[in-house]
Parts: sequence; structure tokens; C-alpha cells
Amino acid sequence: HFENINRLSVYKHITSVKLVIVSSAILPSELNNIRNLKNKLNKVKWIGCISSNYHRDFSLIVGTSIYLNDKSEKIYDVLKNCFLSQNNSENRVFENNLSNREIDVLKLLVKGNANKEIADKLNISVHTVVTHRKNITQKLGIKSTAAMAIYAVTNNIIDIDDSLKSMK
Repeated sequence: HFENINRLSVYKHITSVKLVIVSSAILPSELNNIRNLKNKLNKVKWIGCISSNYHRDFSLIVGTSIYLNDKSEKIYDVLKNCFLSQNNSENRVFENNLSNREIDVLKLLVKGNANKEIADKLNISVHTVVTHRKNITQKLGIKSTAAMAIYAVTNNIIDIDDSLKSMK
């Protein structure tokens, strides 16, 4: 998660970015920065998340868009098409430094399981689940479960169909 497009442009692992979801609430002055960064990162998929008010050039620059009030099926289709349009023959390996147990927790987390459910399924304490979640957040720099789901899908940790079925 980046507060503005300039933070993304100086991100030290920018070459590992596969998908950027941009809020339409950005400042109009950042539209050129988005355009420039999109040209620089030509293999990255871009999706605009549009709220009620947005600059008219926003959707033209970003390309693919979803709206905050879209039904889950529409969001599912947009994300699925985005990932399917990537080179499917390429097996991406991402260096995430997550332990096997952290990956197990991540998988269950993005599938909608609560901490208690994860603890029960993995036969560990809720406190241990919370610790794993903190470690995942720290290692990946991702705070929201939705962003973790996108990370897990783009890095082949979980299948997109598995991760988005819970949205339906």
C-alpha cells in the first residue's frame, strides 16, 4: 500500500510488482506520474478503483476499472481476466521469505478464515496465528486482507478461483 504514486515509483522491489490498483481519489496532478510509471512498468497490470467522483482522464490512463459499488461477480471477473491475461506459461517464483507456516496462515486468511478458525485448522494457538499475521504483514509490507489475497494470487501461493470463490 502506497499513499501516493511517488512512493510506488521509488519502491525498492518495484520490479516484483505485478498488479497496481489505483484509487480514483488521487490528485489530478498525479495523473501524469501514473501515466509515466505505467509506461515504465509495461508488464504490470493496472486497475482503477473508481468512487463517485473522479477525474475524466483517470479511467483512460488506468485502462481497466472497477467501481466501489460493483457486485462481487464483476470484481471477480475483472481480477480473473487480469491474471489470465498474464503469461500463463510463466511460473513466477517470488522471494517472499515467508516460512511454510506463515504461508499456511496466509492461505487460510485470504480464504476468509478468522484467527480462531486458522488456529483450529493448524492446531496452533490463536496467539501464534496473530504472531504469524504480524510477521506476514512486516515481511510483505501489506496490511489489508484484500491486498494479501492479491499478493497470494499473483505469487501463485493460492489459485485465483480458490481465493475469490468466497466473494460470491
